[in-house]
Amino acid sequence: MARQDRIRVRPFGGGPGCVAMILFSVVASILVTVALNVLAR
Repeated sequence: MARQDRIRVRPFGGGPGCVAMILFSVVASILVTVALNVLAR
């Protein structure tokens, strides 16, 4: 019960989760750029 409430209040784990989301979007952009470059050849 307490665990579910905690997850509901902090779904992304606070600060570290925020950093993880930013890193994920940066990595996703790089992967998309690489994929487009490979397809454009």
